[in-house]
Amino acid sequence: MANSEHESDHKEIRKSSGWRRFTTAEKLLLVVVVCGFVACVTLLIGLGILVSHHTSCNKTTSDNLKKREISVAPIAVKPDDALTQDNNTRNQNACHEFCSSLSCQNEASFFINNIDQNIDPCEDFYQFACGNFIKNAIIPDDENKIDMMSITQKKVLSELVDEIKKEIQPNEISAFKKLKIYYHNCMNKSRIQEEGTYTLLRILDELGDWPVLLGESWTDNNYNWPEIVFRIKDHGYPVLFPVTFYVGIDPKNTTKNILKILGATTRVSPTYLLDGPSGKIPNAYYDYMVDIAVMLGADKDFATKDMQKCLDFEVELFNIQSSLEILMNITATHNPITIIGLSEKYPSIPWLELISEVLNLSNVSVDENEVVIVNDLNFFSKIEKLIARTPKRVIANYLIWQVVYDSIDYLPDAFLDRKLMFSRVVRGVKERKHRSYSCIQDVMEGFSISLSALYVRRYFNKEIQENVLALVQNVKNQFRKMLEEVDWMDNDTKETALDKIDAMDVFVGYSDELFDDLKIDKYYEDLDINYGSYLKSAFNISLFFTKQYYASLRGPVNKKDWKDNKNAAIINAYYYLQKNTFEIPAGFLRGSFYRYDRPKYLNYGAIGSIIGHEITHGFDSEGRKSDKNGNQIDWWQASTKIKYLEKANCFVQQYNNYTVKETSLKINGERTQSENIADNGGFKAAYYAYNAWINHTAVFEPCLPGLNYTAQQMFWISAANNWCRKQNPEKIRDAIARDWHSPPVARINVPFSNIHEFAEDFMCPIGTNMNPEKKCIIW
Repeated sequence: MANSEHESDHKEIRKSSGWRRFTTAEKLLLVVVVCGFVACVTLLIGLGILVSHHTSCNKTTSDNLKKREISVAPIAVKPDDALTQDNNTRNQNACHEFCSSLSCQNEASFFINNIDQNIDPCEDFYQFACGNFIKNAIIPDDENKIDMMSITQKKVLSELVDEIKKEIQPNEISAFKKLKIYYHNCMNKSRIQEEGTYTLLRILDELGDWPVLLGESWTDNNYNWPEIVFRIKDHGYPVLFPVTFYVGIDPKNTTKNILKILGATTRVSPTYLLDGPSGKIPNAYYDYMVDIAVMLGADKDFATKDMQKCLDFEVELFNIQSSLEILMNITATHNPITIIGLSEKYPSIPWLELISEVLNLSNVSVDENEVVIVNDLNFFSKIEKLIARTPKRVIANYLIWQVVYDSIDYLPDAFLDRKLMFSRVVRGVKERKHRSYSCIQDVMEGFSISLSALYVRRYFNKEIQENVLALVQNVKNQFRKMLEEVDWMDNDTKETALDKIDAMDVFVGYSDELFDDLKIDKYYEDLDINYGSYLKSAFNISLFFTKQYYASLRGPVNKKDWKDNKNAAIINAYYYLQKNTFEIPAGFLRGSFYRYDRPKYLNYGAIGSIIGHEITHGFDSEGRKSDKNGNQIDWWQASTKIKYLEKANCFVQQYNNYTVKETSLKINGERTQSENIADNGGFKAAYYAYNAWINHTAVFEPCLPGLNYTAQQMFWISAANNWCRKQNPEKIRDAIARDWHSPPVARINVPFSNIHEFAEDFMCPIGTNMNPEKKCIIW
């Protein structure tokens, strides 16, 4: 808003001969009147400025809220001359009062360093909000990208390293001692070098030998691949062939757990095959397989032949699985069947024996009447034929290769250097991670609960948790209003949707149990960790969790079990479909995502939009298939479902047509559909929540120093900065090939272009990239 110019209407009183004609009393009275008039004018000007201050940064708030309360109406078209103004003119005099606190100065510096004000926000908002970050950020040599999440995660990891490096204290709980010992074993490079390949080769011998190491002396007489799978499992390695086992909540009855059987897990991924089976990545993978085999003692000629057949088999194994788009469909992947039913349909695989052996570590027994869920019927119909036509030597080499592949990180430097050569091709990294960071990441996986306790006790407080819970409730309330306002849902379906949002639970920060020493020690009491072999320690951890994991098959479902929470130091957020619950770990509530002492428009834009994203997952293309208790059930009236699918298809086509310019590859709108819907709904819910907070509290939030953007504009800039990323070509191609999320540029530009209020706040003309005439909207 431009400042108003006020001029006095009274004329200057000149000292003239006419002045003398007044009496002394008249003169005195006239002076009083004039002074009073001047005081009134001054007061009015002051009030005008004060009102201007109060409304400048929040000008669009009340207008937008009124529009939402009345109807979801088309945006008002601004005069053409206003719409064609450049960035600086568009925001001229947008702010009249600026925040001067140290926190605001730091925030302003952060955004000034990221924003490229030479870019028109109405043409490419992502480049506008992130352009300078992309220009100036340096990708670490051990990474293939740098973004807000990786920056924050690295800071958290550094803090954890500082904590774990501290000497073990006599009064420390056992769980903390064990994780510190494991970290020490990982950091003890001289011990790892001295141990060499001894432990791994001994394991391979116990597994039944690796044909490529024995050459012609290996025979397939009496070779039985299920027996090798059982031995692999007993040594703490995951069972990845011929299928993968998973224990989870029964989608049709969320009060109990059930065994799910997925297709085989392969190292080959869609990224490997982007350029075909003879592309640079498959060739690099093959060379890696050969070299590792030779380093473990194989003859080069045998390794060359055997590993080629091994790779061909793995590619076939990958190719007989359904696409990610199908595997993401919770309806298509829910195929209950008894074990005897599996045996009758696919008789060449000993299903009862295989499943019983997997579960026996946890003392869980099954019989042929046990019901399991099969996720990929396409794979199950083909795996038998693939095994039948594949020589036993190839299967034997493949099974042991999986073990070797999983063991590389625990071996001497020569193996890590060879892995780096492979990673340079696949991921585009230049150097290995610093040992302390690779070790702390390994500790995070093996000691999630105790490390979470260590982190929150040192770096988190209850006040942050309470503040974020209030923010969560505001975003949730606004999403509920969004559900109420849609005009395409029938009343019954809408009522069920409202029941679901009301029942949706949230976990923020950490569980109180992380401060209970006895409970944490009890959890880890059966884990045996001593100073010594890093590889052996890793096996012990794997066996420990395998036993716990499969034991949960017969355990009760507790949707609020503190042991199921993600690592508190993780920088991410999660929605659990079968629990109708989402989680924001403590580690996410810091850095650029949340600070308690900065303007609320930044927090609502950053963590608020992520909260909105997770809430929307309950109503995305997959979330809509489950009710308030997480049960997979069709609660949609037929006519309303048709309308939803039409609106969802709008997103599919919109993203399908989006080309990522760095690669000339298009986004897969089908595979990314759920995440795209969550992005679109999440930004909108968070925006409405911020405006509702202003409307409710009447709090004036000043603008950031040096940034002439309103509170509403800064909301969008803050939200976009969540996804500012600089990445190498390998990372971009990998994400497009297999990520369920769209690339960062599309995660910002597409949703923002679908939201009317964004165009209003930045005065984007209809027809610009960020304000197209056709918009995709569900909620």
